[in-house]
Amino acid sequence: MSCSLEGCYAPDVLCSMGEDSPLKCKHWVKAAADGGETAPAAAEAEATTYSVPWSGNALGLRDLPFITGRRFPNVVGVIGPAGAGKTTLLAAWYLLLGRGQLADAGTFAGSYTLTGWENIAHSLRWSNDGGPGFPQHTASGAGRAPGLLHLALRQGDDVTDTLITDAPGEWFRSWAIERDSAEAEGARWVARHATAFVIIADSEALSGNDVGAARVNLQGLIHRVSAERSGRPVALVWAKSDLTPPVGVRSAIEGTI
Repeated sequence: MSCSLEGCYAPDVLCSMGEDSPLKCKHWVKAAADGGETAPAAAEAEATTYSVPWSGNALGLRDLPFITGRRFPNVVGVIGPAGAGKTTLLAAWYLLLGRGQLADAGTFAGSYTLTGWENIAHSLRWSNDGGPGFPQHTASGAGRAPGLLHLALRQGDDVTDTLITDAPGEWFRSWAIERDSAEAEGARWVARHATAFVIIADSEALSGNDVGAARVNLQGLIHRVSAERSGRPVALVWAKSDLTPPVGVRSAIEGTI
């Protein structure tokens, strides 16, 4: 059951009305009544007590005040076609950071989204139920803004908050074709708010049977980023680099960048 108050996500987070339990909130009671349930029984069954106003999963736009209260965060927009490996790259960064192998980025100083990080990194771990795999594809119907994974990184006495976007590739394909399309709303959010961009080149697609289409699609996406970047830094990452695209294709992509 969810609260009847628009914009309230209890019981996943604290009550928007400030109650310490959904049992005490008139909007929660109303939602239970509308669902034909006895309010106290429904609330007791579903209410969870949280001591913090976030769930640990990927953040949404409503959660950003918790991050921006310290200072404006870095926002890394990870951009690429569907299936290129964007979420896998995020999971790899998280695991490398946990092993101290991303020292240039700083040392780990906290995260509001540890559950979100673990959800995507779990697939890459060796476990009792088998070897590592890959995270699930980020669904294109997951909302109109990207999921945001948070890291606080320390360099000396300075702590910097960084938000990294986890968005479906379908958004970026629509955005590359038509900037203002309805399907590209999430991609436009990334383009507006990112302080840096990471473009993912899918080596598997760029060395497969549909290499021509993959090259054209990626070049179109690069051109769209170029038109939107306004001097912000851009990095190109070759994902699935155990596969090697033809020299001409790789040169064309790097030339476009």
